[in-house]
Amino acid sequence: MTIIVNQKKKVMEQYDDARGRSMNRSRSSSSSRRKESEMVLAMVENAKESSWQQNIENAVYATRRFTLGDAADKDRDEPDFVKKIRRRATAIYNDRNDSAIAAMHRERIRKQASSNF
Repeated sequence: MTIIVNQKKKVMEQYDDARGRSMNRSRSSSSSRRKESEMVLAMVENAKESSWQQNIENAVYATRRFTLGDAADKDRDEPDFVKKIRRRATAIYNDRNDSAIAAMHRERIRKQASSNF
């Protein structure tokens, strides 16, 4: 009987370990997707605000960077438009976090108010 219980515990521990690893992986990939979507939003905003000449220059830079990788700009600093996109992506991320925190706070207050009555 104790052998079966020990085997069951061992299997459950292995399951929990595997599940934990899977959950961590999905959290990190979700976070990565979220950061990518914020970067895309920032890029779209930047493109809308820029002139067509600036957009062509940005596209040339992005293509060069994509085809040659980081080696293309090893000696150069990031262009201003890249810095602007990174700042905007960070601002979008912060806005979303602030909105999520505010929503959780409102929900907590609503639950407390409904439980008081």
